[in-house]
Amino acid sequence: MTLKEVAQICTTIRKATFAWRNESDQDFMETINVWYECLKDVPFDMAMKAATEYICENNYPPTVADIYKPYKEYLEEKKEKNKHLREIYYRTIAYYPCYIDTPEIQNEWMRITGNDIEAALRFERWLIDFVRQSEISGAEFKPFEDFMKGVKQIE
Repeated sequence: MTLKEVAQICTTIRKATFAWRNESDQDFMETINVWYECLKDVPFDMAMKAATEYICENNYPPTVADIYKPYKEYLEEKKEKNKHLREIYYRTIAYYPCYIDTPEIQNEWMRITGNDIEAALRFERWLIDFVRQSEISGAEFKPFEDFMKGVKQIE
């Protein structure tokens, strides 16, 4: 987030809650700078949404922590989701005979699943069935990378 965007959020808070109303312009700029240092990694849309929701639901002004908290929760959820997706990915590719794990295969898997847990689980079930049927029929397996490129995105 830019300093200008943080200033926009602080100005919104100031107008809506009367926070920092008695501060001089110089003091308010210092407040904006402190908020910027704390929130610069937070996407503007997420921070503005957090500020707006907080203002609408509370009788007192938000703190930096009140704005940062939804972003922190988002990062934790994303981390958990990515961990779960990695587990599914490695479990899935282990089913295919003679696979080689490469960044290209990981990219294809992300394309196929759209990085969606439910789609990844559906692809895993589909791949298990495909491998079983191929083993039963005695079909020869293509290299996994070629196989993945032939698969459409799972919806």
